[in-house]
Amino acid sequence: MLVVVLVAMLALLVLPAVASAANSPTIDIVYQNYVVNNSDYLGWIFGSGFQPGCKVYIGQYGGASYAASKVQFNSSGFLVVTVPMKNAQPGNYNVYVANPDGKWAWKLNSFSVHAAPTIDLVYSTCSAPGFLDTTLRPA
Repeated sequence: MLVVVLVAMLALLVLPAVASAANSPTIDIVYQNYVVNNSDYLGWIFGSGFQPGCKVYIGQYGGASYAASKVQFNSSGFLVVTVPMKNAQPGNYNVYVANPDGKWAWKLNSFSVHAAPTIDLVYSTCSAPGFLDTTLRPA
């Protein structure tokens, strides 16, 4: 009898957590998973369990975090997001989706920021009037 009571009490503690986890959102794919620093990211997030009004963040553990300025909810499995990545340092970032009900999902190292290329010299090889060849040459 005591064993039955203990099992019932354990089920009351464990089952809500399992049901809660089952209703949590998931992120399967972050498409267009990179951006050049100091530009806005426009991309798609595929997964499940997303809710209207969800928030999206791109960030590093213990580091900078960037909130989406626009989240277009298309379905519970598809979001289109715009995230300003001003002053983002090159590196790997995590993507987070937070639903209004408090449940959230993340995908580790699913996004990266690349340094913008630098142009040291623009060299013209043509002197024809009205024509400019802007072939990039190393300095």
